[in-house]
Amino acid sequence: MEQFEFLFSLIRRSGNDNRKLLWSSIASGVLQGILLYTIGASVSELSTDGVLSLRTFLLFVLSLVGLYKSLNISMNISSGVARGIVTDLEVRITDKLSRTSYAHFVTLEQGRIYDAITGSKDIVNEAAIMLPVFICSSTMLVCSLAFSAFISVAAVTSVLLVMGLGAVTFFYSDKQFIAALHIYRDSVQRFQSALKDVILGFTELKMNEKRRQAVFAELIAPLSQKALEGRTTADGFRVKNTVMYGLFVYFPAGALLFILPQTGLATLDQCITVVAITMFSTIPLIGLLSFMPLAARASFIVKGLEQFEASLEKMVDTANGAADAPADFLEISIPEARFHYPLQPGATIPFQLEVRGFRLKRGELVVLRGGNGSGKSTFMHLLAGLIPFNQGEVFLDGKSMQAEPARYRSLFSVVFPDFHLFGGIYGLPAPREKVLELLKLMDLDRKVEVDEQGRFSTIELSSGQRKRLALICAMLENRPVLLLDEVAADFDHHFREFFYRELLPNLKAEGRTLLVVSHDDRYFDCADRVLTLEYGSFIPTANANGAGRP
Repeated sequence: MEQFEFLFSLIRRSGNDNRKLLWSSIASGVLQGILLYTIGASVSELSTDGVLSLRTFLLFVLSLVGLYKSLNISMNISSGVARGIVTDLEVRITDKLSRTSYAHFVTLEQGRIYDAITGSKDIVNEAAIMLPVFICSSTMLVCSLAFSAFISVAAVTSVLLVMGLGAVTFFYSDKQFIAALHIYRDSVQRFQSALKDVILGFTELKMNEKRRQAVFAELIAPLSQKALEGRTTADGFRVKNTVMYGLFVYFPAGALLFILPQTGLATLDQCITVVAITMFSTIPLIGLLSFMPLAARASFIVKGLEQFEASLEKMVDTANGAADAPADFLEISIPEARFHYPLQPGATIPFQLEVRGFRLKRGELVVLRGGNGSGKSTFMHLLAGLIPFNQGEVFLDGKSMQAEPARYRSLFSVVFPDFHLFGGIYGLPAPREKVLELLKLMDLDRKVEVDEQGRFSTIELSSGQRKRLALICAMLENRPVLLLDEVAADFDHHFREFFYRELLPNLKAEGRTLLVVSHDDRYFDCADRVLTLEYGSFIPTANANGAGRP
């Protein structure tokens, strides 16, 4: 059973505290048995002598204090272990995710990534608290049955037979519950994926009521219904299991009281005593079984995290690691190379990018233009070393960079259309004065401040201002090559003029090499060369002055 597998995995993962966890839980069960004994002794003393002995009272108080202490120790250990399991997995997953190759990363579903990393710590932690309660209740039941055996072996044997039959039936039904839980989880994941579509496409749905209705009727409603049906089935098995086990606890009571005294194997008083002890001891177990679905969900969460981590292990970029950029270079070249995306289901003509005779010389300012879907962004990712060519290699001063991808990538600072702004200048050891200088240069000094730790006061800016801030971060990397993909697209007229007429030439004068994707042909005269990419192929293009080839 996955529930018990999860619970007992906590013992294995508790390390040096596993003995403390076990013994404190067992002690709690024994102490509960002692409490049961003291209650019975108190009733006997009061009924016979009318006075409660000091010994019995002290035993009750000491057992109660010991029970509190032991349960507190075991529950703190188990919940701490559970938190540690999930937290460690989350940290390891985040680390592996950050080291995943770009080509593999783009294939991952964002929803799955968020679900895997955030997990459900509360569920796992709540389920972990069940472990000491389970051990405690089991110990108490064993002690109670052992005590009952001194009263009547026949009565205890009958109880064990009936409860054993109930346990077998319960475990069989539990397999059905686990299977239903798997189906429910899959349906929920599909529904969450559809919900993400609704959130990301909110604007489009808001602009077209018929489209919104169709999405809900044809996508959201059916998936929601399947998720509901899956949950209903799983809950049905959960309720069935809980009720079934409860019945197999109460059934022995009836069997003992109505059948066993008639056989002469045990007296009615003996049966009543054994029933009372058994019922009292199994109440915690009945309550615990109702929480078993929670343990199953916790097991799913932990296993899901472990499986996701294992899948990421296969995607880790072997080129990870800090590497210094080449101190100097003359030329980046691609003599001949090809790239194509994996063929999508139903597609017959895959997109293919072909590169022949590409050269980017040190200190050049080159503009790359082309229509939508021509492959400009793909080429920029290939040139930056984020994704490899299917055929062909990139050369630096005539030397292949295939064996040194990390060193090659360290040449580039990039600003792509899907850039992400962090809340500070992480990993960029630039003095605050330099950052303030660039903020003023980019006309952001009245919008954004930076503290001594390099944190920005805000990144809640317009799209154009966000691109300026991203450009600042790229400049602070101080790498020799800048790849800028449609950076000026959201700039206003005045800043666009500054970008092309002053900023780019100044960066070139500083010794930077620039490749800029742009459609602003009126500014192409600032470039040394203009390259044109159409339908995945470079075509001959006049230079910025109207003559020559790229």
